[in-house]
Amino acid sequence: MFLRGYSSSTSGAAGTTEFRIHFHDENQKTISPWHDIPYKAGDYYHFVNEIPKNTKAKMEVATKEKGNPIAQDIKKGKLRDYHGPIFWNYGCIPQTWENPGVVHPVAKAKGDNDPLDVVEIGSQPLAAGSVHKVSAGSWILLIFLTVPFIRLKFWVSLL
Repeated sequence: MFLRGYSSSTSGAAGTTEFRIHFHDENQKTISPWHDIPYKAGDYYHFVNEIPKNTKAKMEVATKEKGNPIAQDIKKGKLRDYHGPIFWNYGCIPQTWENPGVVHPVAKAKGDNDPLDVVEIGSQPLAAGSVHKVSAGSWILLIFLTVPFIRLKFWVSLL
């Protein structure tokens, strides 16, 4: 279910470098899921789902593209996939940012220059590009040893 006031549309064919999920406000104006959707609604957070549960295409907000649509990540010219389906919905909290210029005092690693990553642990897959109101669960800090950056994962559940 989409959060009231937001919708999405697609362009390009799924599984290609041209595929995009674009976001729209209630007037169908194109908006950025990163910059234009508020991060909070009262005591709750907004969650933008990038990757539905039980899928493996590594989709993410395209932070360097106009309007920040969701696109499949590319590495060395190839579309990226997880090794198998992931068992949760994966996305981000709008209007957040993991600062690559700040070293975490405990982890001794930097942010990844993207919105704050979120894992939604419900039982149902959520549509890619859907926006949901969620309650906070707990935080987990992941340190990637091969690349010196951190990812702060935010576990949430739908209301």
